[in-house]
Amino acid sequence: MKNLNDQSEIELARQNFIKTGEIDKCVPEDIAASWKKSAEFGVDASSKVLPGKLNRDVLTNVIMQLNIRDSYFYDAEAEMLDYLGAAIVFVDDHLDVFAIRGSRELKDELRAKNFRFGSNLAESRVGTNALALAFESGQDRWVYGSEHYLDALKDYICVATCPQFSNSDRVGIVFPCMIIVPKERFFEGMDAIFSYILKTHMYRQNSILNSNYLMYNAVINFFIAQSGMCYIAIDNSNTIIDVSDNVLTCQNIKLNQIIGLKLGDFSPSLAEVAEKDVSTEAPTEVHRVMLKVGPYYVKKKDVLSAGDTIGAVMFLSRDPNLLAQKLKSLDHLTDTDVPDRRTTSAKSSAYVAKYNFSNLVGFSKAFTTAVYKAQRVAESSSNVLILGESGTGKELFAQSIHNASARRGRPFVSLNCAAMPRELIDSELFGYVEGAFTGARKSGSPGKIELADGGTLFLDEIGDMPLDLQVHLLKVLEDRQVTRLGDTKPRKVDVRIVVATNQNLQSLVEQGKFRLDLYYRINVFTIRLPALRDRKEDIPDLAYCFLSQCSKAMGKNVTYISQNVLQAFKAYDWPGNLRELRNAVEYGVNLAAAQKITINDIPDNIAWLAQDAETEIDEPELSDEGIFGAAMSEADTETRQIIELLDKYKGNKSKVANELGMSRPALYRRLKKLNIDVD
Repeated sequence: MKNLNDQSEIELARQNFIKTGEIDKCVPEDIAASWKKSAEFGVDASSKVLPGKLNRDVLTNVIMQLNIRDSYFYDAEAEMLDYLGAAIVFVDDHLDVFAIRGSRELKDELRAKNFRFGSNLAESRVGTNALALAFESGQDRWVYGSEHYLDALKDYICVATCPQFSNSDRVGIVFPCMIIVPKERFFEGMDAIFSYILKTHMYRQNSILNSNYLMYNAVINFFIAQSGMCYIAIDNSNTIIDVSDNVLTCQNIKLNQIIGLKLGDFSPSLAEVAEKDVSTEAPTEVHRVMLKVGPYYVKKKDVLSAGDTIGAVMFLSRDPNLLAQKLKSLDHLTDTDVPDRRTTSAKSSAYVAKYNFSNLVGFSKAFTTAVYKAQRVAESSSNVLILGESGTGKELFAQSIHNASARRGRPFVSLNCAAMPRELIDSELFGYVEGAFTGARKSGSPGKIELADGGTLFLDEIGDMPLDLQVHLLKVLEDRQVTRLGDTKPRKVDVRIVVATNQNLQSLVEQGKFRLDLYYRINVFTIRLPALRDRKEDIPDLAYCFLSQCSKAMGKNVTYISQNVLQAFKAYDWPGNLRELRNAVEYGVNLAAAQKITINDIPDNIAWLAQDAETEIDEPELSDEGIFGAAMSEADTETRQIIELLDKYKGNKSKVANELGMSRPALYRRLKKLNIDVD
């Protein structure tokens, strides 16, 4: 890691280069070369914002290709980066930004500098930056502070990675990505964390290409070959994304020569068939096309995912009867039968609520009051407003309410109003029809409201919803109908609305940032979730709950948390609430050398709060006979202490555990070990 104290020297060198064009010796060679190119491109180094117009079309090129199955991985990563004050930036192969995840504060700061969805990070646009260097070199690249050419970026440290394929026949989508953090938030060891995150991304994406994708391809090719057919797969922009092996053979071309081509460039007659609306065709209807190798018959099958058209497969055969006959047995490959969302179990889709009230941990008065209210309102169909700071578990409560209601088993659909770009949230929420906007899918797409029909729609961070969309949401709540973008025909929906926010909605109403009529519509039943600092008696139970989860996930046998650690946990204020506590426990599990997390295993900003940390007593070493006397003496002292506390609190084990700084399960283990009978 570079010494950040050298930044003043680099900044002087940058200013000197901007004025004179001369490179000082302190500037690394790759940075110097990039500065020169940035100047040649005419990039204005003094700009306080990223120049250039936003590319709105990046939506149609990239977002549909994101792997929904990895959503939990990305969410967990975003939470960690939020804690670190950093963000991860995803770009396409043109270096157009299509997603930024992580610290909300940092994202707002970047947005003010025009660093947002649709921004282009090419060297020719914004000058020296980590993504541009990684894209050119194919290696991980760091750019520190004033090494950036643009004034707008000189207060940040960035690291980027970009995949380079050694096999030219390789197919798939691997997104370049970059982590960005303000200089003042950077600390020693963060470089290792960021490198690990980026390597994890590449590993996951490469695994999809190397295993899942190739295995899927092998199976499909086998069945296609056995069926006497071939196929060409296209996305919604009619770009070829896959072909069967026999297409390559009969056309005498290589895979890398056809992938990425527009279907019309490969075969105009196939492109004409691709433009047809197959939903109105008879199952046996096929089309005749002329290819270079002669006439073929083709049948188009739309590929659906959760009701959305994500592309199509063109099946080809020289025998039209064989084509019509075989396609019946291949229907499952394209998932062309869309089930009725209202009669289909939510378990068959991605919209499943996994948490129940039994998953909620805590016995403090403020927390149990919130749980009681949630359990009561779950039985009704009233709209619910959940208030609480970030990380207090608002979505866990929303899912628990859904699973305790009559709507359980039906879709639970969530949308974070703060995480969605303004240009996308209306189509995501209300859906759209064909031609609604540039890049809209031909068959249109249902929005989150329609997808939640019969179930629950959870709108997180409702306070960040744009005012103009609040009007449309209010109409949905009043009329129980939704109209897709570009459409005039309303569609009936039966949706329960649960919303959450960490903001003061009444204050937003007074400021004119939130509609009063919508506020009264959603504020039918309010549940306030306490911050972790207001329920510190729950910390031991929560810590042990997270310990169990983290130990299992990491394959480690860490089962105890020292009392000094629990003391520190209870002394800390937890601005990040449950997320931050879980991170601290996970940190400890990573460092724990034995079965117990000690004060040396937790983050320094928490560890210093422990009392007498330096005198913490671990398990005695098995050295000589003195151990037995010491153990007996310590056990006697602990036994007397627990018995006195049980007497003081009239047998209330929760209060005893809280006094001892341990969880109730840990107390029961100590009672059993010390042979204390409390029944």
